[in-house]
Amino acid sequence: MEEDYQFQDWVLKAQADEIERAQKRIAKGEDPERVLEAFSKSFTNKLLHPIIQEIKNSATFDKEKFERSRVEYFEKMKNRGPVDDSGTTN
Repeated sequence: MEEDYQFQDWVLKAQADEIERAQKRIAKGEDPERVLEAFSKSFTNKLLHPIIQEIKNSATFDKEKFERSRVEYFEKMKNRGPVDDSGTTN
């Protein structure tokens, strides 16, 4: 689907922008660990923001249902380790 490729292109551009920002901060002498943490948060927020806004702006948005689903999802995920590049849960 064309929309999938457009979204993927946008994600890759957002990633490249955040990597460039992180590299500049490291080149200026900032602590790489702090830069990496900031990169992770910034990139994640950049990816999630438009999706969450779309859900919230939906005509059928139910805030209470959304919150319950979010809490349930995070309860499930907190018992899982991170997923590595192969898609395997650690």
